[in-house]
Amino acid sequence: PRPPRRAVFASLFADLRLLRAADAFVGTSASWTSRLALLAITGETGALPPFELLDKPLGQLWFA
Repeated sequence: PRPPRRAVFASLFADLRLLRAADAFVGTSASWTSRLALLAITGETGALPPFELLDKPLGQLWFA
């Protein structure tokens, strides 16, 4: 059976709350979850953290 939507979103938001305190980030630019995590870290610190995207460079997907 599929998990309830409420539980899925609660888990996502819990992960983002933890990730926003990270000092660096490794993810993929194709993943919206990775993008949200990077934006959450940036919003928390006020600066873009050191990050590595394992697929394409950020600009090739976001601004293409």
